[in-house]
Amino acid sequence: MKKTNTGFKKEYSKRAGYSKEFILGDLHRYIEANKLFYGYIEKAVKTTKIPNPKLLEVGSGTGRNACYLAKKYPKATVYALDILKESAVSGKKVAGILKCGANLKFIPGDATKMKYPDKYFDVIYSQGTLEHFKDVTAIMKEQVRVLKPGGTLIVNVPQTYSYYTIKKHLGMLLNKWEPGWETEYSYGDLKRLGKKFGLKLTNVGGQEYDSKIIELVKAYKFLAKTIIPKPLDNFFRTDWTKFKEKYGHFFLLEIMAVYKKP
Repeated sequence: MKKTNTGFKKEYSKRAGYSKEFILGDLHRYIEANKLFYGYIEKAVKTTKIPNPKLLEVGSGTGRNACYLAKKYPKATVYALDILKESAVSGKKVAGILKCGANLKFIPGDATKMKYPDKYFDVIYSQGTLEHFKDVTAIMKEQVRVLKPGGTLIVNVPQTYSYYTIKKHLGMLLNKWEPGWETEYSYGDLKRLGKKFGLKLTNVGGQEYDSKIIELVKAYKFLAKTIIPKPLDNFFRTDWTKFKEKYGHFFLLEIMAVYKKP
C-alpha cells in the first residue's frame, strides 16, 4: 500500500490547491459520470425509512462523493473515512465550496480497524478502494461488523474485462502506475465476495468514468449534430444505453455491487 498511498497523497494535495471554478466544474462532470452509482446509494438511503440515517464512505479520497451526498441529504450524517490526512484537507476544500453542513464528518482512520460500535451504519459505500487491497478480509469484515442488519453495502471497483485492465497492468509492469498496486473484479468475483462475508447480492451494474471517455462523449455529441444519421444517433442514445444498463457490468470500466446484510 505504500506506493498507493504516495500516489494518492499527491493527488489530494494538488486538489486542495485547485480553484473554486475548477472544483465545481470537476464535480459537475463527476456527478454526471456517476449517476448509476449515486442512484444505488440514493435508493439505499430511501429504503432505510428513517429520517436521519448514518452513511459511511470507506476510502473517501477527494471527498467528492461524501460532499455531494451530505448536501443532498442534510438530515443524514455522512462519515468520510480515509487513512490519509491529505484526504480530509481536499474534502474540506470541496465542502467549503459547496457549503456543506455539520452533517459531514471527515474521519482519518484505518478501514480495517474502525472505532465504531457494531451495527452502527445504515449505508456503507466505497469507490476505488477495495482494488488496492491484496487481501480484503479485514476491510470486508469491518464493514460487515459496523453495518446494521438490513443495511446496504455498495462496492464500486474496476471491472476485469475492459481496456483499463490492460492499461493498468502495463503501467504496473513498467512501474509507472501512480496509484500503485491494484486489482480488478468480475461479476463472478463480486458474487463470491458477498457470499464469503454473509451478504446478499441484490443488484449489479456497470459504468465508466474516465476523462478520455468523457472527451469522446463530447466529440460524439458534436458529430451527432453534424454528420451522424438520425437513425444511428437514436440507436446509440436508446438501444445502446439500454444494452449498457443491462449488461454493462460485463464490459464497462467500473462494476458496482449492492449487498444487503441479513
